Amino acid sequence: PPAAAEPPPPASPPEVSVPRKTLDALPDPAPAPAPPGDETKASPPEGGVTRKTRKTLPTPP
Repeated sequence: PPAAAEPPPPASPPEVSVPRKTLDALPDPAPAPAPPGDETKASPPEGGVTRKTRKTLPTPP
């Protein structure tokens, strides 16, 4: 049957489909607030100084 030829869509909640349309309308340079754990991943290292590097760098007197 033709239905079998076409693989069924992934079982994803309808909520995932809505943000996709909104993302197209919203500006790209405005990323969504990522969780504290993803903060380092979401925000690129400015000046090559990341939170991890700051910890390694010696604290000024």
